[in-house]
Amino acid sequence: MHTLSQAAWRWLAPGAVLLSLQALSIAYALSVYGSATAVNVVYSLRGIISIVLVIAIGAYFGNVERTAGAAVMTRRLISGALIFIAVLLVLID
Repeated sequence: MHTLSQAAWRWLAPGAVLLSLQALSIAYALSVYGSATAVNVVYSLRGIISIVLVIAIGAYFGNVERTAGAAVMTRRLISGALIFIAVLLVLID
């Protein structure tokens, strides 16, 4: 059996709470709105959020993805914008 260090728990516990809240939010949205397609499209917004976080604070955590170059990050932001447009189209319908 493996034991986790205090440093690991400091990151693991908040991550587990956030993932639990995410799962509960999805279950709640499905039960209230009943449209799995719409919930899935809105859920895909996490991709946009992760792109912005990598650009904004990724270096602080030692992430080197930002060094992939402006062209790569621009394409990622464009794909994120397309997802956002899909979310808007689903919500308008």
